[in-house]
Amino acid sequence: MIQQLLRLALFFFFCYFYAFMLKDKLGYHKRLVWIVVYCFYVIVLYAAVLAGLLQLASVGLLVVGLVLAGYYLLKKIKNKRKHLTQLMRIDHLDFLMAFLLVLFGSTLFMTQLVHYDNFSHWALIVKYLLTESSLPAISDGIISFSAYPIGSSLFVYYVSWVAGYSESILLIGQFLLIIAAFYALFAVSRDDRKALVSGLIFSSLAVFNYFNIAIRMNTLLVDFLLPLLALAALSGIYVYRDNFKLASFHTAVILSVLGIVKNSGVFFVLLVLAYYLFIAIKQMKKYGFRLFTIILMIGTVFSTFILDIVWGQHVKSTFVEVTSKHAVSLSSYQEIFSSKSSEIIDQVTATYIKTILSLETVSTQGILLIQIVFIGTMLFIHFGFKRKSKLMPVFIVLDSAIVLYYVGILLMFLFSMPTDEALVLAGFDRYASSMVIFGLGVYALAMAVEMDRLFYEQSLQARTYKSFKSIKHKKAYQTSTMLLFFISIGLLLSENNGMLYTNKQYENTIPYKVKQVTGDNMILNEKRYLIISSDKESVDNYLVSFVGKYFLYSPNVDAIESLMMSDEAFIALLKNYDSIVLIDDHFTFQALTKKQLGVELKPGLYSTADLLKGI
Repeated sequence: MIQQLLRLALFFFFCYFYAFMLKDKLGYHKRLVWIVVYCFYVIVLYAAVLAGLLQLASVGLLVVGLVLAGYYLLKKIKNKRKHLTQLMRIDHLDFLMAFLLVLFGSTLFMTQLVHYDNFSHWALIVKYLLTESSLPAISDGIISFSAYPIGSSLFVYYVSWVAGYSESILLIGQFLLIIAAFYALFAVSRDDRKALVSGLIFSSLAVFNYFNIAIRMNTLLVDFLLPLLALAALSGIYVYRDNFKLASFHTAVILSVLGIVKNSGVFFVLLVLAYYLFIAIKQMKKYGFRLFTIILMIGTVFSTFILDIVWGQHVKSTFVEVTSKHAVSLSSYQEIFSSKSSEIIDQVTATYIKTILSLETVSTQGILLIQIVFIGTMLFIHFGFKRKSKLMPVFIVLDSAIVLYYVGILLMFLFSMPTDEALVLAGFDRYASSMVIFGLGVYALAMAVEMDRLFYEQSLQARTYKSFKSIKHKKAYQTSTMLLFFISIGLLLSENNGMLYTNKQYENTIPYKVKQVTGDNMILNEKRYLIISSDKESVDNYLVSFVGKYFLYSPNVDAIESLMMSDEAFIALLKNYDSIVLIDDHFTFQALTKKQLGVELKPGLYSTADLLKGI
């Protein structure tokens, strides 16, 4: 544990000087540098893994970080009288973010993987990258979802490569991406001294977590990360709306990574690009249609898709004649859609409409909240301040995006989901929550800008603690600020307590039972394992087999619960495997082994050769 903490500190140390360089050379906003640095890591590692140079690139990133650290530390020593530009001038926001890092980081440090999808893909691909230092090939059956992009997985890989592999480090790596993206949202605040604006944005994280309940931050799933990356991109574009070069750089770096986090991330890429193009057109109207600006705009748009295009070509060339679940291809969509009868299509559509119209659906509550806060805020500004709000265009565009997104989810169920999953709208809460979080984040950003316009004193230089219209307004400002921060911190503490409660239940989970017996193997193998479990539901939905594949680190893992068979069939079954894994007391299995093999077995890992010796 101490060693991992020290190695994590080393990771932050090198990241700091990458961020310092952006601040020093480009004048980058300090709240934006962290997510840009993390996305830069992903881009470098992405190019390297496609070229078969993942290990070399990982070392290279550390070496460059060391060189930057040496350069800036020496520069500071030589210029004692000339202070370098400080990256981290500590303010109230930095204390808040440090609080979040310590609060959730300490909890995640004690957290193990539990969610189904961690084992089916998200943790498994990181483990594969760590052990094999390459992308899976067609011969590697361990990775089932070969079409899934690896954007966030590469960052989690790098954090684990530096800090040392463990389940908790994987989760911390994901959390660092999340918190860096969220930190970028504060950049839209023109005046960091106005705590009410910061409090508004900070409170959005607490609200996000309510609508993120289907995922939470103790998983490696990316449905929460997608909207946060999009919001971080929007924040940077707004901040650099008068500096088109930096706006383009920021857009290209973050959106190119967003596009390779998950296939559905392309929707958010398009939304952010629409805002970027809006800013670009405003720039050209203001300064003229210069060739450089047009080339930069086209280059930025193209660069946001290049990594995704390259990934698609890699999947097509590597996994020839292999159809992965959720693969992005016209033939795959046609095949899945044609397998659904008109009755099935009608049933899925009816279930979908009923779900999104139900007030019991959490995401529907979120969509309604977006409508209420936008309309309520515009009315308050109109009647309370007697001013016209600039929120209406944002509201209209956002609602249009929500409608398109929800239509897209329905089409996904019809065209890319197997019938059994489509009928129950598998994963709907996760998919819909991404849009809810994005919508609430857009409100927070737009309201932060609008709120600054409503302040009595518009000149930053003239603002002081006395810059209020009246004592009454000042007291209202102070009370609102304190309430926002206290309520937000309370909600975040509640979220953390929920994660701690989940940790206490870990011993009752399938991952705990499997890991207790198998350990966490790090050598990829082709051994054949049969896991025996009395948990029928977890066997039938393949949770046991996916967890087994992860911990045993073999593609040849099966799980079984029902052993109602003849003695001969039981022996024949055992002969098909190299090892038997008993993860809990199973009356039928233990009775059969005692009868047929003359041994009383307890939960453990057993060699089939040893069990069948003499038969």
